[in-house]
This record gives sequence, C-alpha cells and structure tokens, in this order.
Amino acid sequence: MMASRGYDMTPTMYSPDGRIYQVEYAIETVKRGTLAIGIKSKDGVIIAVE
Repeated sequence: MMASRGYDMTPTMYSPDGRIYQVEYAIETVKRGTLAIGIKSKDGVIIAVE
C-alpha cells in the first residue's frame, strides 16, 4: 500500500492517483481483520477502527 508515512490527520489529503488517504487506511485495516465501523449520515461519514 503506502510507504511508512504515518497517519495523515486531514480528510482532504489525497494520494498522487486521487485517492483519499483516510479511506485507504480504513480499507487496509478491514483487510487485516481489525474491527471497523462505518456510519453514514446526511452530513457526512464516520469511519472508526480499533
């Protein structure tokens, strides 16, 4: 996936190919089998991982 960059704390940080880093981190966490919860509302989306 991504090189050892740590965590980008802003949801507007994009990878060179246009992907949002926070979403990429969440997808990787799910692939590893860690607990993840997503909540969608009219105002936005919350993704929480353990």
